[in-house]
Amino acid sequence: MRTPLLTPLGPLILLGLLRWRRPEARLLMALACVPQTLVLYMTVPLFLIPATAGESLTLVALSWAAQVITFTMPTKPPHPSFYTDSAWVIVTLMYIPCLVMVLRRRNEGKLPAIVESLLTRVSSRRRVAPAP
Repeated sequence: MRTPLLTPLGPLILLGLLRWRRPEARLLMALACVPQTLVLYMTVPLFLIPATAGESLTLVALSWAAQVITFTMPTKPPHPSFYTDSAWVIVTLMYIPCLVMVLRRRNEGKLPAIVESLLTRVSSRRRVAPAP
């Protein structure tokens, strides 16, 4: 089990933080931080990220390509190198395209209530200047 962030291309996923106001960007960040086996069925939640039919079809096509590539790899599960090799494929063909989808959108959206209240508290503390 490993997190997608710890794969060679994984740190690129952190660019999704540039769109932190969008729920799909937060979903991508959460999925990238969760330890997983990095096989294709673990990417199902990524299908919540596409917003258009074209994005959905692209992700479907890339998932099929990832499936073909992982089936044709010389190692098979439960061999440990299979999971390392499939991690490359999953991050390259699934996570990075989802990152591109997220980065193409504007950084706007409603924040969760807990985040909104924390930001309100922090900003109200900054406004109060000490008396001279």
